[in-house]
Amino acid sequence: MPPSADMKDRIIKNIQSSHAFEVVFDPESQSPLPDMIRTLTSASGRDHFVETSQKMASDLFSMQDGSNPAGLLTALDVSVDRHSALGIIKIEREEGGRLVPDVTREGKKRSRPPSSTT
Repeated sequence: MPPSADMKDRIIKNIQSSHAFEVVFDPESQSPLPDMIRTLTSASGRDHFVETSQKMASDLFSMQDGSNPAGLLTALDVSVDRHSALGIIKIEREEGGRLVPDVTREGKKRSRPPSSTT
């Protein structure tokens, strides 16, 4: 399923931001992740996308030492100008306010705190 227009816009904005960076594999690394990423971006790797991305998430989790916050790893199968790419996003839990989608009496879409009413 393709991402929503809002999600697509947010991903593009983040990729183009000064905080984004290109990944370069360390040729001396013993990590299995570079090979998994190469597999996921190959034509044959798409047949095993879910299981390979789950293995990648499991391996990354096992490398954590507890100093990083927990999060949900999301792997995205991306195509850019007919080139395969892999998007890896870590979604972390954030404390603070929450909003839920809502529609006003006038039929306008908005977000509101979960406990408030229209």
